[in-house]
Amino acid sequence: MTAILALPPFLSLPADVPRTAAGMFTISYTCAIIIPTICGALWDLTGKPWTAFVPLCLCAVALAVLGTIASRRSPAVQVPPIEGPRAPWPPNNRQ
Repeated sequence: MTAILALPPFLSLPADVPRTAAGMFTISYTCAIIIPTICGALWDLTGKPWTAFVPLCLCAVALAVLGTIASRRSPAVQVPPIEGPRAPWPPNNRQ
């Protein structure tokens, strides 16, 4: 849970943090519901307990591949802060 809360500011530009966090929460919670359901359904259909672990193994491989691809991507470029009357909150402390 801590990684899900801490990663969006590190992975995206400040303006994109809400979208990145929303996407990460949507994907993680959806997978947390769907994958165990598929695991149980496979066990029920086949009657073999080891089949419940097949979706988990596929997810582990997929996450390893996606992590490798994401780590090769260049980091986001920082945009200079907006100044003036429409500056976002919190204001700059420069005077």
